[in-house]
Amino acid sequence: MSHNLKEPSQRQLRVGEEIRHALSSIFLRGDTYHPENFSVLAPIVSEVRVSPDMHNATVYISDMASRVSMDDVVSGLNSIAGNLRSQVARKIYLKRTPALHFKQDQSFDRAAKVETLLNQPEVKRDISNEVPDE
Repeated sequence: MSHNLKEPSQRQLRVGEEIRHALSSIFLRGDTYHPENFSVLAPIVSEVRVSPDMHNATVYISDMASRVSMDDVVSGLNSIAGNLRSQVARKIYLKRTPALHFKQDQSFDRAAKVETLLNQPEVKRDISNEVPDE
């Protein structure tokens, strides 16, 4: 079994969920600040994965209705990650708040592609229970 395939511990899951809630609250209140007037209209924090050593957290975000490219949103959030980490540290109690690393959540895009594939006539025909007449 590969070490990378190891399931996260209950502590990792709990801390990830606490960070997700804290960041969601920060984004909803509009508490993000960037010196170049970067602002995000409440990105959706879909998941936070915390490393086993609890030093790093990968924050997966999506923004369904953004007029800004997701690359710009991710880049902007990573540039203010230290500030966001400080805000998270004030909201939840941890001995050491993990460093935040933002990434775009691709799961919604993948699900849409699978949905599109499954709705193609050829695929529908192949997966239907009907047997063609011969």
